[in-house]
Amino acid sequence: MQIENNKDTIKACLTETCMGFSGCPNALFSERSFHRDIEKLLSRINFDKLFKDQVSEIFRKHHRVIISASCCPNACSRPQIADIGLIGAESIDVTETQCTFCEACIKICDENAITLEKTRGPVIQEDKCLDCGKCPLSCLEGKIISSQKGFRVLIGGKLGRHPVLAEEMPGIYNYEETMRIIEKGLLLLLKNNKEIKKMADLFNLYDKKALFEMLIQ
Repeated sequence: MQIENNKDTIKACLTETCMGFSGCPNALFSERSFHRDIEKLLSRINFDKLFKDQVSEIFRKHHRVIISASCCPNACSRPQIADIGLIGAESIDVTETQCTFCEACIKICDENAITLEKTRGPVIQEDKCLDCGKCPLSCLEGKIISSQKGFRVLIGGKLGRHPVLAEEMPGIYNYEETMRIIEKGLLLLLKNNKEIKKMADLFNLYDKKALFEMLIQ
C-alpha cells in the first residue's frame, strides 16, 4: 500500500485509549485532555521528525511507537503489548474505623483479594489486588478508603516475531507524573534510536531497575 510508505501520512507515535476516556462505569481516570496533552508533548520534543529520521528504510506502521491507556484494570486497550502502557488504578488504605463485618467489600472484589479477620476486619492480599477501586465504594463505614488514584505504568510491550509483554513500574503515578514518565521514555528512545527501534529494546541497554529509576527521576 502506497499510503503505508508515506512518512508524512503515518505518525511516528500512535495513541490508543479505551472507552473510559469518553465515558465508562469502570473508569478510574477520565482525563479528557489526554490525547491533546500527548500531542503537545510529541510536538514539544519534535518526536515525529526525529524518530522517523532515524529509520533508514521506508517508514511503515510497525515502526510506530504505541502508547496505550486504559482507565481501569480491565485494560481494554491492551496496554500490556504497547511500548508505553497505562492502566488506571486506585490504591486503598484500611483505617482504624470499626468494621461492621457486612462483607460488602468481599462480595464486590472480583479477585478474592479481601479476607475478614475477627479482630482486624478486612485484610488486603496485595499479591491479588489490582487496585480497581471498587472496595472503598462498597464500604459505607469508611473502614476501607481510597488512598491514591492514578496510573500503573508499563514499559516495553510489543508484538511481531518476538512478542514481549511490558514490564510494570512499581507504584501508582498521578497524571503529571505519568506524563513526565512518557516524555522521558520517548526521549530515551530518541537518544538511543540508532541502536534500538522499540521501547522493549531499552532493556537490552539498561538494567530494569536503573531504567525505571531514570524514568521516575
